[in-house]
Amino acid sequence: MEKKIIARRLFWTTLLMVFCVVFSVFSQENGEGDDAPIDKKLRREILREYVRQEKLRWREEDRKEQETETEKNFSATFHPLALLSEGSFKFDFNARLAKQHWLQVTPAVYFSSGITSSHITFDFFGYARGYDNEYNCKTLYGAGISIGYKYYPLSSEESFYLLGGTNYSHFEAGYDFFVSDKADLSGTQCFNNLRAFACFGIQTPMRKSFFVGWNLGIGYQYSFYNENKPAFNKTAFDYGYRGVYPVLEFYLGYAW
Repeated sequence: MEKKIIARRLFWTTLLMVFCVVFSVFSQENGEGDDAPIDKKLRREILREYVRQEKLRWREEDRKEQETETEKNFSATFHPLALLSEGSFKFDFNARLAKQHWLQVTPAVYFSSGITSSHITFDFFGYARGYDNEYNCKTLYGAGISIGYKYYPLSSEESFYLLGGTNYSHFEAGYDFFVSDKADLSGTQCFNNLRAFACFGIQTPMRKSFFVGWNLGIGYQYSFYNENKPAFNKTAFDYGYRGVYPVLEFYLGYAW
């Protein structure tokens, strides 16, 4: 691309020089009378303006070509903190819709309760007890998907952005209930959760096409489950929670 730009500039510069020489010779041959100095000055001003406009046009063409060369249309990210906090494998797939507008699709697979749930199983010398001392989550499996819209108000994919979207998740939690050190109740509770969220984020390039980013905001969750079974709704991060919850995410990504 640099060779192409240099060749084009040499061509236009040469053409401009030829134009100036011809214009100067023509002016000298035809400049007569008292009005000749005024005409020469006017022609020089016109020529300067022409040169200035050509320089501006070159710069604009260079800027557009550089943007086209560095512009990324797709990216994928991984959420490492979700492994610990949610017990999930969570990825984002992003596609450019327009200059500052992106579509984000986030699938997730859950395989444990994570540290943000209030119903974590602890095992002391072969005896398991839940963190809330009422019932504990023995097994947790689930899957979900989010559809989001990402907007970069500063027209750069390496800066501040706004993100909003919706999510659907399904969970199956196997639990035990303990009375006098004896498990007398066990079962499975299913959750179907709907979420809406809005947050802002900062995306920073690392090396080549790699980048890191943060999301911070709030969301609202409504959970559907069997009311006659444990609700798992003691905190904003539980599966049966209904209400506002905070959003805090960290991710690693690659763009192409």
